[in-house]
Amino acid sequence: MGNSAGKGSRLPPSTLEQLIRDGKWDDARSCLSTPEGQSEVQGGLVSYQKGKKIITSAIFTAVFHRAPLDVIQAIKDMKPDELSETDLHCALASDRHRQPNSQGIERRNWHRSEHEAVIELLVEGCPPTAFLKTSPPSMTGVREYTPLGHALDNQDISPRIIKCLCFKEPRAIESDCYFMDGPIRPLALAMHQTDKRDLILLGMTFYQEQNTSGGWERVAIPDVGIDQFDSALKKAVQAKEWDLVGKLLPDARVAGMSPEDVHPVEELLEAHQKKARAKAEKEARNRKNFGMAMYPVDVIMDLVSAVTPSRRGRGRRQQEPTRLA
Repeated sequence: MGNSAGKGSRLPPSTLEQLIRDGKWDDARSCLSTPEGQSEVQGGLVSYQKGKKIITSAIFTAVFHRAPLDVIQAIKDMKPDELSETDLHCALASDRHRQPNSQGIERRNWHRSEHEAVIELLVEGCPPTAFLKTSPPSMTGVREYTPLGHALDNQDISPRIIKCLCFKEPRAIESDCYFMDGPIRPLALAMHQTDKRDLILLGMTFYQEQNTSGGWERVAIPDVGIDQFDSALKKAVQAKEWDLVGKLLPDARVAGMSPEDVHPVEELLEAHQKKARAKAEKEARNRKNFGMAMYPVDVIMDLVSAVTPSRRGRGRRQQEPTRLA
């Protein structure tokens, strides 16, 4: 994305940086055809933030400002090896429609087909490792998602792009994303859109076993059924993702899972909910009985939880899995 290069003497921003930022696309195209513009693409675009010199890749700058497809394509062709997961995260986590900037100036938006074409261009050029890396908090806040995770969470992204990403790196289906520092499975991010959910329910192995020599778009996607829901429920229970379990159960019944298979999961979910209710009621009673005296306790517990590993992955304590009988 961007690198600080020290304060130094302040110079004007790169010509191409300024043209892209101002949305002067015809001028940007002309600039890219000149030795100066091509040199800026190779060396990175210079801008200044609070007096600090920042050097940013041209491709990221173009994606961030929703440049037209042909401008992004021209930059990629000049420096094809520069594409990274940062560019993918930017394209997949962003809404196609943006509000005017702080000065009230309308900013360019992508239409759906152009947005998808930009994403496919980035997917084609990114290294394989990019599809398993999560976005940094500095870019996406509490949503530290893989490219697939961002695509599932973003309602602007179509199921067609989800299919593309699943074939590009099937392992991303089983790779945790992180929300507010806690792990969340890609399937949980897909539950708000049935078409996306079904693509994830097919699982990593399905995509690994398909022949894509004729192109990923030609591969027929089967309907999901009992086996997929059974597998997803078991994984969700094992990971103790009870919210996901609760969302999967109604669909699993509709898909035809037998009461004998569903009942053990329902019992585990009910036991978790009962425990959670009892904990909430106890905390409510304590607050009522002890009043302000509880607040210092809350502060201490918050400090303890902040420095105590409590989640799996990335240094967090591994939870004991819950197993179905």
